[in-house]
Amino acid sequence: MMFKEPQQVAATAPVSRLTAPPQREPAGAAEGCAAAGANGASVLVQHGIHFKSYPVAGMTVAQVRGTLSAQLHIDPASVAVIGGVIVDDENARVVTGKDQLLTFTKRSSVRGCGR
Repeated sequence: MMFKEPQQVAATAPVSRLTAPPQREPAGAAEGCAAAGANGASVLVQHGIHFKSYPVAGMTVAQVRGTLSAQLHIDPASVAVIGGVIVDDENARVVTGKDQLLTFTKRSSVRGCGR
C-alpha cells in the first residue's frame, strides 16, 4: 500500500476568543414591569440561572411571579424567598432595600427548611 505525502496546509489567522453575546432583557419583561414600582426602585429577582434587576418594588410576590413567570421560567411550585426567609405570595410585598433579592426556588433548596 502506498501512502500519500502529507500536504502543506496554509496557515490561518488565529481564532479569536469567543465572546458571550450581549445580554438582552427577556421579551415583554420591560412592558410587564413598566407600571410596577411606582417609585421606579429595582429589586434583584432570581430563578435558577436567571438573575436580573426589575422595577418591582411595592408589588406583591404573587404579582411579581405573574409578571415575570414567562420571562424567567418560574416554576409555579417554587417558593419565594426574601432575605433568606420563605414568604407568602399573596401577603408579602417586595420592599426595596439595599441589595434586596427575591429568589424563586424549590422548597428543598432553602436552608433550614427540613425537606
